[in-house]
Amino acid sequence: MQKSNRINHFIGILIVTLIVLITAVIPLFFNEHYYFIDDTQNGAIGQWFELGKSLVHGKFPILNLSAQSAGNYIMEGQWGVVNPLTWVVAIFVYLTPNFLISATIIKIFFLLLLGVGTFELTRTFTKDVKLQILAGAILPTVAFTAYIDASSWVTGLIVFALLPWFWWSFRMFLKYQKAYIFVVFVVGYSLIATGYVYGTIYVVSILVGSFIQNLLEKNWSVFLRVTLISIVLAGVTFAIYLPGILTSAAGITARDSGLSNNDFMSPNMSSLFNSFIPNALGDVTNYWGGDIWGAPVLYISWILPIVAFIDFKRNPFTNIKNSFTGELIAMAVVSIFLTFAPSEMGPIRFPIRNYSYVGFTVIILIIFLLSKGKIKFNKTRIILSGTIILFGVYLSWSQVPGNGLSFLKYGIFIFLLINMLVFVAVKRSERRMLFVALIVMGQIFITIQQHKQLSVSTMGDQQSLQTYTAVKKTTSVFGKNPGNVWIAGSMNPSSSWKYTLYSNYWYIGSIKTGAVYTPIGYAKYNTDLKRQWAQGTFAIQSVDRLFTVDKTTHMRIVDLLSIDTIQIIKSGDKQDIKDYNRITKTTPTGWHLYKKESQYVIWKKDKITKKVGSVVWHSNNISVRQVVNTSRTIKLKIEKLRGKSGKVVLSRLSWPGYEIKNSGAKSRISTPLRGYLLKTIINKNDVGKTITIHFTPPFFNIGIMLIFIDIVIITVWTIFSFRRKFM
Repeated sequence: MQKSNRINHFIGILIVTLIVLITAVIPLFFNEHYYFIDDTQNGAIGQWFELGKSLVHGKFPILNLSAQSAGNYIMEGQWGVVNPLTWVVAIFVYLTPNFLISATIIKIFFLLLLGVGTFELTRTFTKDVKLQILAGAILPTVAFTAYIDASSWVTGLIVFALLPWFWWSFRMFLKYQKAYIFVVFVVGYSLIATGYVYGTIYVVSILVGSFIQNLLEKNWSVFLRVTLISIVLAGVTFAIYLPGILTSAAGITARDSGLSNNDFMSPNMSSLFNSFIPNALGDVTNYWGGDIWGAPVLYISWILPIVAFIDFKRNPFTNIKNSFTGELIAMAVVSIFLTFAPSEMGPIRFPIRNYSYVGFTVIILIIFLLSKGKIKFNKTRIILSGTIILFGVYLSWSQVPGNGLSFLKYGIFIFLLINMLVFVAVKRSERRMLFVALIVMGQIFITIQQHKQLSVSTMGDQQSLQTYTAVKKTTSVFGKNPGNVWIAGSMNPSSSWKYTLYSNYWYIGSIKTGAVYTPIGYAKYNTDLKRQWAQGTFAIQSVDRLFTVDKTTHMRIVDLLSIDTIQIIKSGDKQDIKDYNRITKTTPTGWHLYKKESQYVIWKKDKITKKVGSVVWHSNNISVRQVVNTSRTIKLKIEKLRGKSGKVVLSRLSWPGYEIKNSGAKSRISTPLRGYLLKTIINKNDVGKTITIHFTPPFFNIGIMLIFIDIVIITVWTIFSFRRKFM
C-alpha cells in the first residue's frame, strides 16, 4: 500500500510537471520574448548580472557609490544580497551569455516549482490524487502570475512559487515535527530574503492563522511549535526589512506617499464574478483612466464554477481539527483586504499585486471544499453551473460588448468541460486518467486561445540586447576608462541600443553610472538632478543643473559628484529637443567633445582626478589627505586645521548608516550638502589623526547576527529531531 502511494505520488508530480511545462512553453510560440520584457529587462537581468559578477569575484555588494541614488542595495531589498537562492540565480545569469535564454529558463523553473509545490500542499489535506493534480496544474495559469509576474515582475513570481512550499513544509512540521523544521526555515528564509514584501506578508498570514487556531483550540504542543518557528522567521524578517524601513524613516527616500487612493492598479471586486472567463479583461485602472493592461490579468481559473456541484447541506467545515482552516481564513482575509485596499499605503502600493494570492486562496478553498464535502451531479446542479457561467459571460460582455461572441464560446466550453469533469468524478471515479486528460485538455486549449488572442503580456518591451557581447559593443562608444558616467535624456528602444543602454543594463556593460533602476532612491538627489523615472532616466535639462555652481562650496555640481563623462541623448518633446540643441551647442569649460552623432553627444572631462566617493571639497581652514576610499569606508588624514572645526564634502550620498569609527573622535557627520552629499565636520581635537568614516546600513549587523542565531537554533533543532527519530 505504501509503495502504491509512493508510485501515485511520483506519477502525480510527473503529470503536474508536464501540464505546467506545456502551459508555460505555449506563450513562447506566439512571442519568444514573453519571459523577457519590462522590469525583467530593466531591472532583474542587470541586477542579477551585477550580483553574480560580485559573488564570482568574491565580493559581497552592499553599497555601490557610482549607482548613487540606486546604490544602497540593502535598502533596496529586492537585490537579495543575503539570499543564497538569489545568489544561484544571479550566478547563473552572469555565466549564461544569452539573457533571453537565461530569463526564460528561470521563469519556467519557478512556474514548475509553483505547480509542484501546490500539488504537494494539497496532499496534506486530501488523498484524492485527482484534486492534487488539478490544483497543481491550474495555479500557475492564474493570469496575474502568468501575464505579469512571470513576464515582468519576476520577484513576485519567485515568492509566489515558494509560498506553497512554505505552507506545505509548515503543515508537515506541525504534523510530524522531525526534520521538517529545517525545510520550513530554508523555504521561509529564501522567500523572505527575496525582499518582495507581499510574499512575506502571506508567510506571516499563514503563521498568524495557525497561531490563532491552535490558541483557540488549546492545542498547546502545536501552538508552541508555531510560536517558536514564528520567532525564528521574525528574526529573518527584521534582518531583511528593518534596514530599509529605518533608512526610509529618516525621510530621505522617494517612496513616502502615506495613505491615499488614486485607483492606480486597483482591481474592481466585481471582476471576481467573471474571473473564470479566460479572455475577460476585468477592471484595472491606470492614472489616465481606462484599463492599464489589455490582458485578462484578473482571470483565475475555468474551474471556479465547479462550486455549483458542491453539496453545502453536508457541512464541509465539520471535523476540521488538524486542517488548515485558520491559515486559509487568514490568507483569504489578508489577500482580499490588500487587493481591494487603497492604492497607496506607504511602501505598499499597486493592490493588484495581491491578486494572485486571492486566486491562490480561491483555488485552495475550492479544493478544500471538494475534498471535505459531497459532490452532486444532477439536473439542478447542471442548470446552476450554467447560470453561474452565463452570469460571468454577461459581466464580460457588459464590459467589452464587441467580444460577446468570444465570451459565449468560452462559456460553452467551460460549461461542457466542468460538467464532464464532475460526471467522471462522480460516475466514473475509477477512471482517474480520464479526469486528468480533461484537465490537460482544458489547460492547453485555454492557454493557447489566450495567447493566440493576446500574445504579449502588454507590459513594455524595451527590445533589450540579448547577449553580453552586444552590450559590450554598445559601451565601446564611451571609449576606454570613461570613469563615472552621466546619462541625460531617454533612449528609444527601437533605435538607441547601438549607442546607449538603459536602466540596469549599465551594470552588464560595466559602466559606472547613476542611471540605473531604483523604485525607491534618494529623494533630494532625484529632485535636484531631475531624475524622471525609476528606470534611471534623467532629464536632458539635468545637464544644466550639473553645471550650476553650488552656493556653499562655489563648485559645479558635476565636480561635486565626480562625474567624468556625460552622454546627452536627443529625445523627448519639442522643448526637450530645443534644450538639447542649446545645451550641446557649446562644450563647458574643463570638458571636451569626445563624440558627436545625430542622436547624441559625449563630453569628457579634460582631467580625471577624483574617484567616486572621494573628498571633493573642504573648507579653506583645513588640510586633509585621503588615505583610503572604498565603497563603504573612507579614511582621512587630518593634517592641519585653523579654528575650532573644518568641513569636508565627499562625492557620495549621505545615507543613514555613515559614522566616524574612531574611538574618542570629536568629528561628526553633518547635515548633507544640497540635502544629499555626505558632509563631515572635523574637530580641532582630531588634527594629526586618521579619521575613519564607515557605512553600515541601519540594523544590518544586528540583522546578520539574528540570521546567524536563527541558523544555530534550526541546526540544533534539526539534529535533535534526527536523534529522537533514531534513538
